[in-house]
Amino acid sequence: MLKLRIRWVLGLCALLCAFNALLIVPVADAGSVPGEPATWSEPDGADAVEPTDADLPEVTAFLPALAPDFATGKWIDVNLSRQRITAYYNGRAMRSVLVSTGTWRHPTVVGRFRVYRKVHSQTMSGGSRAAGDYYRLPGVPHVMYFYSGYAIHGTYWHHNFGRRMSHGCVNLTLADADWFYSWSPIGTPVITHY
Repeated sequence: MLKLRIRWVLGLCALLCAFNALLIVPVADAGSVPGEPATWSEPDGADAVEPTDADLPEVTAFLPALAPDFATGKWIDVNLSRQRITAYYNGRAMRSVLVSTGTWRHPTVVGRFRVYRKVHSQTMSGGSRAAGDYYRLPGVPHVMYFYSGYAIHGTYWHHNFGRRMSHGCVNLTLADADWFYSWSPIGTPVITHY
């Protein structure tokens, strides 16, 4: 029964990775940055937590479906269903925290990518005044672009981690963004999935 379950999981992962590969296009210049919504919320007490064995994704369930170089070295997993980002080193989870990713109107891209640009701090703006989702956010810290204008970065304008809130970026607390920024060199693989 366990072998059947493992085969099913590996088959599903292979199918999802094959589908995701169809969605990936080569990375060009950063262009416009899809940033964050112009809404503000009070903290809801959803703090980042250190991972426990129960919280961490089971690496062996999906490592074989990934590119071989993801099994060793550093890589970042963004689970859009669980709203959680996990840093791995040689298959071992180093840190796992809650995030806020894209809303249904502005989804986070799904696929396999690499950090291609890091910016210590920058202004992000976008959206539309007509649609009511315009934003301009100065001083967004610890920005790591992984696909076009999609980035992992610090967030000072909300504390609703664990809920979808962004225009496609992966929002982290300021402390968590600092840690991931320091830990991840250019070229670090980033996997986003449901």
